[in-house]
Amino acid sequence: MYSHALVPVLLAAAVFALPQNPVPKEYPVNGDNGDVGGIFGLAKGTIRPSQAKGLSGFSPGSKSPKTTVVDDQSPGSGPFPAAYFTDPSLPDHTLYAAKSPSKNKLPVVVFGNGGCVNVGTMFQNILREIASHGFLVIANGPAVTNATGLANLANQTNISAMKASIDWVMAGAANGKYGAVDTSKIAAVGQSCGGLEAYSASYHDDRVKTTVLLNSGIIDEPKVYLLAELKAPVALFNGGPLDVAYPNVCHGNQTLTLSTDYIAYAPRGYILY
Repeated sequence: MYSHALVPVLLAAAVFALPQNPVPKEYPVNGDNGDVGGIFGLAKGTIRPSQAKGLSGFSPGSKSPKTTVVDDQSPGSGPFPAAYFTDPSLPDHTLYAAKSPSKNKLPVVVFGNGGCVNVGTMFQNILREIASHGFLVIANGPAVTNATGLANLANQTNISAMKASIDWVMAGAANGKYGAVDTSKIAAVGQSCGGLEAYSASYHDDRVKTTVLLNSGIIDEPKVYLLAELKAPVALFNGGPLDVAYPNVCHGNQTLTLSTDYIAYAPRGYILY
């Protein structure tokens, strides 16, 4: 359900295109006005009829290869068997790290969930996989292990959750409890709505050095011009034309505005890794 090729791409480099002319006064230079997904996200009433085709649903479609949901609880395939943890010094987040702290400095991934859902174990399979390759991963939302916790599915995060993760890392990451971290290597990553959170975190915070979107892209087309203001390299992964998020990557010359360092398509439709 995930690609091991994602791991080395998290630390890629990029060269960006020249800025596009902004739409004056349509969106704030700073702040997010509480929009889901942040400044790149969905404000009420911003979706135009021409964009509705990108919001038709989240089914991968009848032509998409069948996928299987696997919660294998494996520690990942990397050299550092990983698990998830919670820490009182960073409430409402879920940490993924090696079971035995590595002696190497760890790059950091801050992660936003699909739907911007406030559940830190929603993508535990791929996040354990990434952590097993020597990363510290911090997902928005608490760990959910029972039916009671599923009530969090009705709640959504905002980009303040990613900022809290980065602040926690910069403050010492629980005094190195999960391994020494490399604060110069922080990636904002997210799936679907979480990808918009990653874009927004990167836009606001120059501590983010790489941005990765999975099955995601700007839905509100006039916001595409903001991509030219991003300083960190970007990688986009989606399921090709069968992916509900595919039009969001293609419309408004988004990839031309962004000049992404890496774009990957796999004919799998919209998937949850």
